[in-house]
Amino acid sequence: MEDRRAGLITTAFGLVVLLVGVALVVDAVRRGEASVVLVVVVPVVNGASAELAAGIVFLLAAIFLVSLGRAQRAGPADPPDDPATGADRSSGAMGGFLLLGPVPIFFGSARRVSRRTYLLAVLAGAALFAAALAVVAFGLLGR
Repeated sequence: MEDRRAGLITTAFGLVVLLVGVALVVDAVRRGEASVVLVVVVPVVNGASAELAAGIVFLLAAIFLVSLGRAQRAGPADPPDDPATGADRSSGAMGGFLLLGPVPIFFGSARRVSRRTYLLAVLAGAALFAAALAVVAFGLLGR
């Protein structure tokens, strides 16, 4: 129970760090200390200011903190069903998705993708696309 609470706190802190990092990068672009170029659907930010560097460090720290928090919340893995061999008797489906720009690509052993998973992937793609447009718009308006 304590690990899950620590994981929730770490994840929340990671999200705050993410917001600070995004704010620093957007402000650096707005001030003209950095420039933004849209390559396919991925915004590429270029600059040499300390504010941009701090924003990038915050973004990288946020990725680490959110991943760590989610791992802590998941808790320890279930022990195997057969302790002698370490094999599990269940044959659960595994899978995931790759977000290539705004396009979700699903993979894994599951035959079907649940509607909830598909909806989350599409929403994540739409959020990525909207964020890219916002960064480009701020970059163009700041010039």
